[in-house]
Amino acid sequence: MDRHPKVNPPSLVICPHCGNTTQHKLRTRQDFTVEIEEDIFDECWWAILQCSTCGQLSLYRDYWDESRKTWTSKLIYPVPIIAPIEVPGNIQQLFQEAVLVKPLSPSLCAVGIRRCLEAICNDKGATEGTLRGKVKELASKQILPERLVEMMNSSRIIGNIGAHTRSTKVTEDDASVLIDFCSAILEYVYVAPNKIASIQKRLDSLKTG
Repeated sequence: MDRHPKVNPPSLVICPHCGNTTQHKLRTRQDFTVEIEEDIFDECWWAILQCSTCGQLSLYRDYWDESRKTWTSKLIYPVPIIAPIEVPGNIQQLFQEAVLVKPLSPSLCAVGIRRCLEAICNDKGATEGTLRGKVKELASKQILPERLVEMMNSSRIIGNIGAHTRSTKVTEDDASVLIDFCSAILEYVYVAPNKIASIQKRLDSLKTG
């Protein structure tokens, strides 16, 4: 039986519910063995952790991290919201910061999404001075379709509300919508072109095959 080095569930992690980096208590752990190939087995586990700050539960399991060539733990539920790997690193970081701060401050989340959208515009060559102008510029260059322009403009306005002290507040629902909008924009701008190029390459190979 092949066994991977024992990796225990984490104890100090970022809580996906409240956004705090805090101690987590192991509530339950289930170990099991799976057959990878004939007579080749692997030990795995599932674990439920409880945040010491907010008391919410999260589900983790161990997995093989190919990039680091090691076994580690992975958050399974709630499903983590992450930027696709095709997105440039600086934009990924801005997006993740906005997502993580949402449970603590929807207003700061809105500001973070606004910064992320501005970084997208800059990455795509927009040169106008304001975010509003940059969005309009990308629309005129047909880099963004009408629906995504509407999403960007709505996010920009709510981001402005989050950045200023006023009677109107950014709600948690507002922040959730902005994250959804930004995810759709990242998918369209960065992920879809890669998928199109990949399928086109596949089609070209069929033509010449």
